[in-house]
Amino acid sequence: MASLDTLYKRPETRGDIKVKKVFTAPLSQLFIEEGHNVRYMPITVESVSDLIQAYLDNEPIPRIVVEVQPDGRLKVAGGHRRYTALCHIVNDLGRDVFSRVEVESINTDETGIIKYMVNENKGQNLGPVDMAWSCQKLRGIDHTPAQIGEILGYSESKVNYHLTIAKMCHDVKQAIIDGKIAADLAADIFRKSGDEGVLNVINGAGGTKVTRKAAGMWRPSMGKSVVSMFTDVDAQITDNQVTLTLSVDK
Repeated sequence: MASLDTLYKRPETRGDIKVKKVFTAPLSQLFIEEGHNVRYMPITVESVSDLIQAYLDNEPIPRIVVEVQPDGRLKVAGGHRRYTALCHIVNDLGRDVFSRVEVESINTDETGIIKYMVNENKGQNLGPVDMAWSCQKLRGIDHTPAQIGEILGYSESKVNYHLTIAKMCHDVKQAIIDGKIAADLAADIFRKSGDEGVLNVINGAGGTKVTRKAAGMWRPSMGKSVVSMFTDVDAQITDNQVTLTLSVDK
């Protein structure tokens, strides 16, 4: 099977194919800064098993994006899962052939780094807790909810929703990640009763996923039930005030 290298070496087949400089670096020169990633939960070897196999099968995998540090070390900005997979392959499986990796650098401010990491990870299904973590990072460097919305392409209300999740304790966030309660329902309960209220509802569900009905929260179907009770509605407007007369079946 022909390769790009084969095509490039032959003048008659090279065409307009060009070679671009690629940097490689020792894996030992790269590092992950704790809390830097936009993913809330730590990356485990088990969670990157697909990437480990992809590397071992020599599948094409994007380069790791790094921030060059003053001391020459390379902080991972894009590819935390790839880095974790490679560390396992080299350090645990002893495959030294992977001890050098292709890298490319990114040169921007902290806001740009967070935006890049969010966009780079969207293909891996960032969950509501991950996005809450990302919004909190941007809030921590003095961006307003409106500004965060512009940076991430979200509405201000959606940013505030994620910032609400960011305020929750770890146990509630873990419950959202584990699928024990929907993030929007947890946010509604949290606004009224805080972490304790959410945990009480989760514990009361007995291991099943919490529903709005079980939590005693308003549901759209409740509105239909209430409206169906009325047989007639009469409205009277007097001095900018509306008086409703509701008739029901006896």
